[in-house]
Amino acid sequence: MKDYLFTIIGTVLVSAIITVLIADGRTATIIRNITRLVCVLVIISPIFNNFFVKTPDTFLRKENNDYFSENVIETHANFIQYYSELRIGNAEKLLEEELLNKFKVQTNTDIQWEFKEDNALDIYAENNIKILRINISVGGAISEEVKKSMCEYVANTYCSEVKIE
Repeated sequence: MKDYLFTIIGTVLVSAIITVLIADGRTATIIRNITRLVCVLVIISPIFNNFFVKTPDTFLRKENNDYFSENVIETHANFIQYYSELRIGNAEKLLEEELLNKFKVQTNTDIQWEFKEDNALDIYAENNIKILRINISVGGAISEEVKKSMCEYVANTYCSEVKIE
């Protein structure tokens, strides 16, 4: 409230000084009207801010009607763990489909992974999930040549150690 009153007083004083300093003429009347309009807009600005402009702060109020000083989204470690497990599970299924399409081999994959906690602020970045090893179980007998090419393909695609059983 105090800042609002200082803003009004300052605007009125600046507009009064401008109207006193300008010379008479057509432009003087235009400038006087503009300074009056600015004064009116400053006076009614709280109405526009509270009723017409919907900022997030107008909806986030404490019990004593003070605005929150800052909005913080807290991450929950269990959610991040759950989401990461879903991503790895989807990656396992996609890898199984990819191997079936490319090599015509039915497989079961198990991706061993961990978090790289280099920087807590980058926890959502993809590079924080580190794939340690990919274990591939083959449903039937395959030749050593197919096994070797599968191993090279998966190692190059996922940049990880691959073990085919």
